[in-house]
Amino acid sequence: MSRLDPWADLKRHTAARIALGRSGASQPTAAWLQFSLDQALARDAVRAALDVAALQAALAAHALDAIAIESAAPDRASYLRRPDLGRRLSPRSAAVLGALPAAAAGSIAVLVADGLSAAAAQAHALPLLLALRPRLQAQGQALGPVVIATQARVALGDAVGALTGAAAVLVLLGERPGLSSPDSLGAYLTWAPRPGRSDAGVVFRRTDLPEPVDIPVSASAVSDTRMASTISAGGDPAAPKVQTIEHLMSACAGLGLDNLYVDITAEEVPILDGSAASFVFLLQSAGIELQDAPKRFLRVKQTVEVRQGEGGALKWARLEPYHGYRLSFEIDFNHPAVDATGRRVEFDFADGQYKRDIARARTFGFTKDVEMMRARGLGLGGSMDNVIVVDDYRVLNSDGLRYDDEFVKHKILDAIGDLHIAGKPLLARYSAFKSGHALNNQLLRKLLADASAFEIVSFEHEADAPRGFAELAPAW
Repeated sequence: MSRLDPWADLKRHTAARIALGRSGASQPTAAWLQFSLDQALARDAVRAALDVAALQAALAAHALDAIAIESAAPDRASYLRRPDLGRRLSPRSAAVLGALPAAAAGSIAVLVADGLSAAAAQAHALPLLLALRPRLQAQGQALGPVVIATQARVALGDAVGALTGAAAVLVLLGERPGLSSPDSLGAYLTWAPRPGRSDAGVVFRRTDLPEPVDIPVSASAVSDTRMASTISAGGDPAAPKVQTIEHLMSACAGLGLDNLYVDITAEEVPILDGSAASFVFLLQSAGIELQDAPKRFLRVKQTVEVRQGEGGALKWARLEPYHGYRLSFEIDFNHPAVDATGRRVEFDFADGQYKRDIARARTFGFTKDVEMMRARGLGLGGSMDNVIVVDDYRVLNSDGLRYDDEFVKHKILDAIGDLHIAGKPLLARYSAFKSGHALNNQLLRKLLADASAFEIVSFEHEADAPRGFAELAPAW
């Protein structure tokens, strides 16, 4: 770096506003004027319209014929006020795309969208496609069809991909302008695109089978609860199945997700780091969308309880009416390493932070159980990198625990996932002593078997919803 100005070298490599200098108590006039100009450019980028005809002509000059469509947002003002309209096709656009011949096998549909910066799509979409086309052709893939959409958001690509029959859809979208760059273009690739239904629930899809099989998540679909929660088509243990869904389901509950398609190419959900934290990260990275439908909750109206064993072998789990979602769990393993940590924990979605307080708690196992799990084909990716391993006296992991009470927090993590199998977020107080996957599923089945014990509700006004439920869960 320069000795005269230690910031000079860094400033050459970034458009960020650093080391602007001072003029008395204020910024220099030139810096202030540049800031004002950049603000104006960013506002103009949001409001500017995409020149569809010019973009179509530029694409056609390179043998890239493009179809012009629009979202359900009738104008820019509606698009900015109603994000949901930008995620849906207009009726005309749906008809146009539906009338197209099916895309060639393996082709990648391209959606060029104005998003929040038409200037970005106008300037950068064509150069990017020209650079991408020969690389795809070298791999035996092709671009097409190319679609230009106005008043569009990323999710519109799902409908475009599904209607054209493309194997994947690439969305090139003008991003929200920044003060350093009003024309940033984002690229989003979705494999096997399909629009999400607001009432779909969580659906696992076994894409590794000769004919893909959809397995909707429900309490009755749970076909095995030994060491993990396993679902199978129709709840038939002999049918295609997906094992160890509880950590992913817990992440869905923690993020407020109630509609999700999960394509999976094996019988077991990957263990990743043994907690729900990796799933939280991946789901948030993929993007969470508000759908144009009220969120529906399963509200418990009557206390429901299941019990197993007596005396020292007693286990139980209970659901009670509660305006919110609160869980408490107590463990009793009679083990020196486990007993030295917290044995009871409570978590309330109203004031707790799932990502911070629960999501990082890893699964744990005793050395004596490892052979049993491997014999059942579970935890095949398990190691001390993703499982807390305990022998007869101590924790064997060299890095120790993530929480002082990680054992019981993982049991709450599991319970959140097991209960989210109900298909809708619960409004209830859950409490349990030594419960596990089997007892949690029995509790759900007992609740759902009594129509007087629950009801499905939604809230017209956010103020009526329980605290913490009116916002997307990334804020929890």
